[in-house]
Amino acid sequence: WEPRSETIAQVGLLGDESGRLKFVKWESAGLPELVEGETYRFQNVVTDEYQGRYSVSLNSATVVEPSEEAVSAAADGVTVGGTVVAVQEGSGLIKRCPEADCTRVLSGGQCGEHGAVEGEFDLRIKAVIDDGSRSINVIFDAEATAAVSGISLSDAIDMAMDALSTDVVAEEISARLLGRRYQLTGRVVGTYFLVNEATKTTDTPGGFDAREVEPALTTREPARRLFAEELNATTQTFRERDEERAPVYGLTPTGVDVNRVLVVGTLIETADIGSDSEYWRAKVFAADSPVYVYASEYQPEAMAVLKSAEPPMYVAVVGKLRTYERGDRTNVAIEPESITEVDGGTRDAWVAETANQTRKRLDAFETGDAPFGEEATVAYGEDVNAIDAVVMSTVDT
Repeated sequence: WEPRSETIAQVGLLGDESGRLKFVKWESAGLPELVEGETYRFQNVVTDEYQGRYSVSLNSATVVEPSEEAVSAAADGVTVGGTVVAVQEGSGLIKRCPEADCTRVLSGGQCGEHGAVEGEFDLRIKAVIDDGSRSINVIFDAEATAAVSGISLSDAIDMAMDALSTDVVAEEISARLLGRRYQLTGRVVGTYFLVNEATKTTDTPGGFDAREVEPALTTREPARRLFAEELNATTQTFRERDEERAPVYGLTPTGVDVNRVLVVGTLIETADIGSDSEYWRAKVFAADSPVYVYASEYQPEAMAVLKSAEPPMYVAVVGKLRTYERGDRTNVAIEPESITEVDGGTRDAWVAETANQTRKRLDAFETGDAPFGEEATVAYGEDVNAIDAVVMSTVDT
């Protein structure tokens, strides 16, 4: 990597069969230039640890010699896959402490250890990756951020300078990532999955079951994948706890609880239906039927997307399932947390993933293994043929 201090000669990764770790070679050490891919024997290195991450320093006491011994570096971490359902605060263009080997992010120009400092620009993404039943916190460093977003550190600095704000960088990253599916390789430090490699994919890779990933799992409600047929039929709601702030769940006809959903489909219509203030409605086809999305001043980012949208277009919608009464009928809609324009490949991947997950729910309902199967039978009956037909139609197409 590029050193961030004149006192550092080189910084990068060392690896053997057991794993990988960061190294820092100090300028004052007077050691030879290390070449990527070459094998060396290191003696008298200094170990260090920060937030569970170990590293080594090469100083004037360190001996470095080329080695003919064959060494194969172990894969760096585990591989997981899922959809980006949230880009969190603290993403985009940030500033870090410039002190040697300090990576702390500045807050108001202050480093927690070194106080007021000028700071150096860096780029990162803090996001939530979701597989439909669980989610993990992930962090992309500058290199991984550039790989998935196409925005380099220099690009981000130019964008911020032109806009006179760093917010534009985070907004652009969100527009490029939300609703897309990625395969990530990395490791967990603390409660975050640190991404070393990232690849956009239309496959449905797993990995959340790996023991190493467990500390990064969140308590966030998962974004269920539902076709419009099942989502619009989810008219019954419940709370698991008798508390005002307890989350509200929809009870699907297949016997699953739903709080948050991910829908990727064709946005065909938008309209401002507000009277005293703006209140935007959108119609999105999720497979063969439409779902409705409503955004008010309390969802300003989503409302801004609907105001500027030019249907028809593919969009990814992440939001909470909401029910409302109209006459003697209960209708269902999505209260969006984000709406992002995506491509046809992303839409097709969502259809395949949703068909797979819906089939699993249907099978569990039929065998009596659905978590809320009995409650769903009482509320809706046992006929789930309409939902099954949607799944079958996606297979036929």
